Amino acid sequence: MPAITCCCYGFLQMQVLATENETLSKERQCLSQQLEARETEVAELMRSHAQLLARHSVKTAQLTLESRKLQKNLQSSKSVLSQLSMSVKTYKHSEREAKESLEFCEAERTTLAEVNTELESNVCSLKQ
Repeated sequence: MPAITCCCYGFLQMQVLATENETLSKERQCLSQQLEARETEVAELMRSHAQLLARHSVKTAQLTLESRKLQKNLQSSKSVLSQLSMSVKTYKHSEREAKESLEFCEAERTTLAEVNTELESNVCSLKQ
C-alpha cells in the first residue's frame, strides 16, 4: 500500500506542479505583454521627446535670429535718435540766432525810421 500512496502522492505532486507551471506560464505571458506595452510606451515617449527637442531647437534658432534683428534695429534706432538729437540742437541754435538777427533787424528798422523822420523834418524845415 505504501507504494500506491507514494505513487498517488507523486501523481498529485505532478498535478500541482503542472498547475503551478501553467499559472506561472500565464503570469509570465501577462508580464511579457505588460513589458511590451511599457516598451512601446517608452518608445513613443522618446519619439515625442525627440520631436519636442527638435521643435525647441528650431524655435530657439528662430528666436536667436529675431533677437539679432531686434538688436540691429535697436542700434539703428539709437543712431537715428542721436542724429535727430543733434538736428534738434542745431535747429534750436539756428532758431536762437534767427531771433537775435530778427531783433537786430527790428532795432535797425526802428533806428532807420527815426532817422528818416528826422531827415524829413529837416527837409521840411529847409524848404521853409
